[in-house]
Amino acid sequence: MKISIEIELQPGEIPLATELFSILRQISNTFTTRNTKQLFLDLFRRLQDDESSFEIVTLEINQTLTETGTEEVFQDFLAAFFESIFAPNQTPNSRLYIPLVFTLPRLRDQYQIKIRDALVPLVLQFLAKARPLGGSRVEFFVHAEVFAALIKIEYIPINTAVTTIIQLLAQPETRSAAITMLGKTVEWCLPQLKEKCDKKVLSELHRSLSQVSEQCFAYDIEYVHENLGYPGEFTAEAIAGPKGLTGKPVRLEATRSYLGHKDIIFSFTYDDVHDRVISTARDGLMISWDNQGKIVEELQIPNHYACSVDINSRKQCLFVCGVSKQNTGPAILCYRATNDKWKHAGSIRNPSTSLVSCVRALDKDQDNRFVTGESVSHQELICLYDANAGSFSKLKPLTTFTEHKDIITCLTSHQSSLCDFFSGSRDCTIKLWDRTVRNSVGNFQVHEGMVTCLDCRDNILVSGGVDKRVNVWDIRMSGGVPLKRISMDDGAVLKVALGSNSIAVSTLKGLYLVDIESGNFTPAVGFADKRMGRYHDLAWGNYATNTLYAAGEDHRVDVYKLKA
Repeated sequence: MKISIEIELQPGEIPLATELFSILRQISNTFTTRNTKQLFLDLFRRLQDDESSFEIVTLEINQTLTETGTEEVFQDFLAAFFESIFAPNQTPNSRLYIPLVFTLPRLRDQYQIKIRDALVPLVLQFLAKARPLGGSRVEFFVHAEVFAALIKIEYIPINTAVTTIIQLLAQPETRSAAITMLGKTVEWCLPQLKEKCDKKVLSELHRSLSQVSEQCFAYDIEYVHENLGYPGEFTAEAIAGPKGLTGKPVRLEATRSYLGHKDIIFSFTYDDVHDRVISTARDGLMISWDNQGKIVEELQIPNHYACSVDINSRKQCLFVCGVSKQNTGPAILCYRATNDKWKHAGSIRNPSTSLVSCVRALDKDQDNRFVTGESVSHQELICLYDANAGSFSKLKPLTTFTEHKDIITCLTSHQSSLCDFFSGSRDCTIKLWDRTVRNSVGNFQVHEGMVTCLDCRDNILVSGGVDKRVNVWDIRMSGGVPLKRISMDDGAVLKVALGSNSIAVSTLKGLYLVDIESGNFTPAVGFADKRMGRYHDLAWGNYATNTLYAAGEDHRVDVYKLKA
C-alpha cells in the first residue's frame, strides 16, 4: 500500500519542519519533496529583497538541504542558484546576486565541495568564450563579479585566479573578459592580492598587462596600477626571489633541536593554526611541540607506530598511517583536537590491507577529505575518504584509484586546484588525479628509480627519487617535461619541501637548499658538533620566520633558519 501526503511549506516555515522531517524519516527513508527548486528561488529572492535576512535565509537553506538529505533536492538547489545568478538578460546589479555567493561558506561541509565543483567551472567556462576586442562587456559582467566574489570567499585561491587571468590576457579573443575579471578582483580582493598573492605571479601579471596595447583597456590598466602598484615595483630586482629578502644568497643554518623521541622519526606535520610541529616515530609516540621546542602534548599510539602523518589544520584533524607492532595489521588512525588536546577518534582496519604507506589531507580550508596509499589484496590503491561522513572506524573509501603498479610511496595535494592531487610510486611514475574521475589526468615518468617524495605549491611540483635526482615542473605546461633536473650528491633523495622561493632537499648524504629559479644549491650549515641527521621528513613552518623543521634517524627534530 502506498500513501501520499502533500504538505506545503512556505520559506519562513522551514525551521518548524525539522521535527516533521524526522518523523517522516522514521516511517520511511523514501519520502520525497516536490518543487523544492521553487522553495529555494523564493529564499533567494527574499535575500535579494532584504539583505538583513541573510542569517535566517542561510539557516533555512541549510535546514532544507539537511533535513531532506536527497541528491534531488541538492540538484534543485543548484538549479535555483544558477538561475538566480545567471538568468538570461540578467541586469548587472551585484546587490541581486553577490549575497547568494556569500551564503556558500555558510553551507554544511558536505555541500561545500559539491557547489564549488559545479559553480567554478561554469563561471570559468563562460568567461573563457571567444569574444571580439572592444565589444560590450555587459554579457559577462555578472560572471566576472561572481569570479571575484569566489576569490573573496577563497573558493578560488588567489594565485590560481591571477594565473587564470594572465592566461586569458594572452589571447585577444579572451582579453576583454580577463581585463574585466582583473578589475573586479582588484575591487573585491585587494587585501588578498597584496598579502597572499605570490610576488612572482604579480610580476607576471604586470608583464602581461604591459603587452596590452588596446586603447579601450587603458582606463582599466591604470586602475589596476593605481591599486596594485606600478610595473617597476615588480621587477626581478624589486621582488624577494630565491636569494632571500635581502637580495643576498641565503643558506640553511642549524639553530636548535627538540628532544623527546627514543627512536627514528619517520614523519611529522606542521599545524599552521597553532604554530606547532607534530612528530611521530618508531617508538610509537606522537609529540606536539610549540615553536620553542617545549612538549605541549605526548601521546602513545596504541599497538602501532606511524610511518606517515598529515593534518587538516582548519578542521584540527590528524590522519596517521599506523604500522602494526603486534602483528595486528596496519591501520589508519584519526585524532581530533578537543580543548587543545588530541583525542583518538577511531581507526580504519581492513583485514585485506597489508600496508598503508602514506596519507595526505586535501582541501585544508574547505573540506575534511584525505587520501591514502594502500596495498590491498596484492593491488596498489589510492583511497579517497571523507572524515566527515560518519564514524571514522566505519569509513569506506569514496573512490579508489588503481593505476599504479607498485607501492604508492608519497602523496601531495595541488593547493592551487580545487580537486587535484599527485601520487608517486615505486613503479617510478608520478600521476595527477582529479578526485571526480577514476582515471589519472596526468602522468610524469622521468625518474629512473622509485619516487620517494613529492611537494607542490602554486603551479610548481617537485619530486625526488632513488635515482638521486630532484625534478621541478611547472604543472601548467603540458608534456610532463621538468623545468629542471638537479643532482646534489651521490645519495638517494629522501625528502623535498617546497618553500616560497626555494626547495629544501634531504638526501642520504646531506641537507641542501635549492634556488628554484636557477637550480643552484648550497649545503646546509650543521650543528657545532658536526652532527647532521639523515632526515626522513622536512617541513617549512611559519614562512615569516623562515623556519625549516627536519627529523630522522637521530631521534631529534632539528630546526634550521634561512640566513643570508
